[in-house]
Amino acid sequence: MKKTLLIFTDTTSEQVNGVTRSIENLKKHLPNHIKLAIVSADDFFSVPFFGYKEIRLSLSFPRQIFKKIHEIRPDFIHIETEGPIGFSAALICKKYKIPYTTSFHTKFPEYLSMRNRLLKEEYVHQYLHYIHDGAEKIFISNRGMIPYIENNNYGNYAVIPLGIDHSMFFPGAKKFFLNKTRPIALFVGRIAIEKNIEKFLEISEKYEKIVVGDGPEKENLAKKFPNVTFLGIKKGEELADIYRSVDVFVFPSKTDTLGLVNLEAMACGKPVVAYDIENMRGIVTHGKNGILINENSALESGISDALKLLPENCVASAQEFCWENHVKKFLENQSPISHNLWI
Repeated sequence: MKKTLLIFTDTTSEQVNGVTRSIENLKKHLPNHIKLAIVSADDFFSVPFFGYKEIRLSLSFPRQIFKKIHEIRPDFIHIETEGPIGFSAALICKKYKIPYTTSFHTKFPEYLSMRNRLLKEEYVHQYLHYIHDGAEKIFISNRGMIPYIENNNYGNYAVIPLGIDHSMFFPGAKKFFLNKTRPIALFVGRIAIEKNIEKFLEISEKYEKIVVGDGPEKENLAKKFPNVTFLGIKKGEELADIYRSVDVFVFPSKTDTLGLVNLEAMACGKPVVAYDIENMRGIVTHGKNGILINENSALESGISDALKLLPENCVASAQEFCWENHVKKFLENQSPISHNLWI
């Protein structure tokens, strides 16, 4: 008999980000005896987040979430995001003593305070604690996040590494930018303030800079940095070919907990340059598969050393991150719901 895993997410099916890709690959690699049900922002009316129209807030109410749970009658519940849907799901689960797990994808306190200074980090932590403190386990994507979780007094956690598609992301010959003579630095991600992308764009003309992605700051930054190549959103084989065609990957974000793009770049044999912060220490080994830079230093200072690193070390570092392992650990750490709840 099949069991049902119910996931709550504030993302939409049209979005392209780490959360949507994680859910997509979870669905793809689930064993046959597990059925996936998803309650997402697609199921509710939504309004744009203040100052960030690309992110929409769903007008989901607890009674609607309760109805969804009662109709689906899942064997497991996982809350993937901490928006209105995630909050309402946590509220209902706590009220009716339904066990659930959560994911901690982003440093939202720091993320939101960047967008609006009125959103103090301590207030956001209080909000997040309401959701995560009721969880049987909080899923984090790498061991580098453990100090952050513990220092902010979050509860029982489990390290559930994310994965990448190694049949798509692997070393190979360069296909693009063959006429470029300078070393090529790449950024892949949302073009928004929380990604700290200007620190990448400020890298000198000694390096060719390529940006893949879209976001609210794209138009302004493209005008401000006319010598940077903005390619827009790229996916699948084309994105993999872009990774293989550059020399170094630069990750300026300080709020992401992992960044699948780092793993994709390493799987293609490219070293990563990033800030020396706890979440990056979980995937980048300084001097082996990348270079970690002091937060007060320019990212460019690490590129020349990164270019000396062996591609095979980068590839080897990414091998442990595969979707099969992610799904296995994801399911092992779920908390079963008693069928007596549905009687």
